[in-house]
Amino acid sequence: MQKGNGGLIAIIVILVAVIAFMLGRGDTELPFLSGDEDAAETDGANETEETTAQAEPAPPPTPARRAVRVGLDGPGSTACRSGALVANLPMTGGDNDFLAVREAPSSRATQVDKLGQGHPIIICDQNDAGTWIGIVYTNDNSLFRGRDRCGVMDRVPATRAYDGQCQSGWVYAKYVQVAG
Repeated sequence: MQKGNGGLIAIIVILVAVIAFMLGRGDTELPFLSGDEDAAETDGANETEETTAQAEPAPPPTPARRAVRVGLDGPGSTACRSGALVANLPMTGGDNDFLAVREAPSSRATQVDKLGQGHPIIICDQNDAGTWIGIVYTNDNSLFRGRDRCGVMDRVPATRAYDGQCQSGWVYAKYVQVAG
C-alpha cells in the first residue's frame, strides 16, 4: 500500500511544482486548470506568429479627419481669409499633375479629391506650421463667379468647423498662390 501512496505523492509534488513554476512566470491562466482544452494543447505556432508580428514596426496611422475651420480671425470676421489658386504644380504631362485634397493636414491622410493647375480655392484654415492650408472649393471652378454660394464671406460669431454646401479639405501650402 505504501508503494501506491509513494507514486501518488510523487505525482502531487510534480503537479504542485509545475503550478508554482507557471505562477512564477506570471501566467495568469493555467490552461490545464481553466477547462480550455484548445489552450492546453497548443503547439507554439500562435506564439511564434504573435512574436513575429510584434517585431515588425507598424505603419504610421492614417491621421483622423480634421475639419476645416472658419472664423479664425475672431468674432464678427468673415468665415474665410482670402481667395487663392492652385499654382506651381510640377507639370510632367502625366497622371500626377494635380494637387491632392486630403481629410487632414498630412500626406498620410486620405485623399478626397484632386485639383488642377489654376483651380480657384478659398483659404480658411492652416496647420500650426503653416505647411497645410484648409480650403473651401467647388468642383466646377465657379467659386469666384457671382454670389457667395459657399458662405465664405459670411460673418461668423466664433471659430467653428466649415459646414457649408461646398467641398472642403486640406492641401499642401507650397502649391497655393493667394489671388491678388
